[in-house]
Amino acid sequence: MNTILQIVFNFLFNSILMFITACVLIEIFLFILRIKNYRFRYFARIVPFFKLLFDFYNYGFSNWAFKNEIDPQLFEKGKRMLVLLWGYANELFLPYMHFGFILKNKKTFSFADLISQSVNSKIIFIFCLSVFIILFYLIYQKILYVKNQKSNLVFEDYNYKIQNQILLNKIKKYKIKLKISDKFTSPCSYKKAVIFPKTVVNDLDELEIEAVISHEICHIIFKDGITFKIISILSMFFWFIPGKNLWIKKISNEREYACDFYSKKMNIDPVIFVNVLKKISILQTKNADFTFLMPFTLKNEQIVKRASALLNYEPPKYIWTKFIKMVLLSFVIISIIFGKLWIF
Repeated sequence: MNTILQIVFNFLFNSILMFITACVLIEIFLFILRIKNYRFRYFARIVPFFKLLFDFYNYGFSNWAFKNEIDPQLFEKGKRMLVLLWGYANELFLPYMHFGFILKNKKTFSFADLISQSVNSKIIFIFCLSVFIILFYLIYQKILYVKNQKSNLVFEDYNYKIQNQILLNKIKKYKIKLKISDKFTSPCSYKKAVIFPKTVVNDLDELEIEAVISHEICHIIFKDGITFKIISILSMFFWFIPGKNLWIKKISNEREYACDFYSKKMNIDPVIFVNVLKKISILQTKNADFTFLMPFTLKNEQIVKRASALLNYEPPKYIWTKFIKMVLLSFVIISIIFGKLWIF
């Protein structure tokens, strides 16, 4: 098989294995460590997407068996090993995780290498070509979508006098503006602006408006819009990875929970916040569904879960246990990012 074709097939197939493995590892350690900080859970869940890019750096072409004209299938039993390593194994003394195959002579290979030796090269070529043809179509559709959305970016200034001093200080610090529009059915954030739909704003009282603002400025402060744009682009380029949309849904939920809890820091009553969640959810059903950037509400079934998480949250009894859990999860995240999962 052509070396370039084998490299491309390796990258495509290994990306699937790596992404699924990274998601499973993240899920396991979030469960074991009982991490309750939703912002940290959010950061942990986006790791598999960013590792898709980082794996370009992680490939070890110098030790690749096929580059050295070595066929792993010709090796005797006992000379081909599945390696599972976790620890410190690089010059920077960073945590490192390695799941993969290695030969007795230290050369490495992957599942994709074994498949490419067992399947007709024409089938491999058709698979790779199909991936890129569909990708070009998705890029074209994305360009049309972005052009169409630009026509909806028409806002008016919303002159509202905020009474909450903590919230007002945050708005001044980050130079956040309040806008109003008739193009949306849910409050959302765009760049450094909090946008209220005209169909919603008149039905909210003063405290409810401030509850919405407290949630949306969290998205702005933590650059959730930029992060999610990157994830959306990566999701498009790696469209062939199964289960990624389910994982994106989990990421979206963690992000919204994190911003719900941020409202507490702005001195917003959780009961008022839950009420405004319900109210906007009802108001949304009266209008055409339109989701743009960082909407205040997702699907209706999430409202109950968000309300329950906010009202029933119990902070950890000991700060030191929270710190230790964060350190351990950070160790896992760095291990995944700098490690090799099923690549040569």
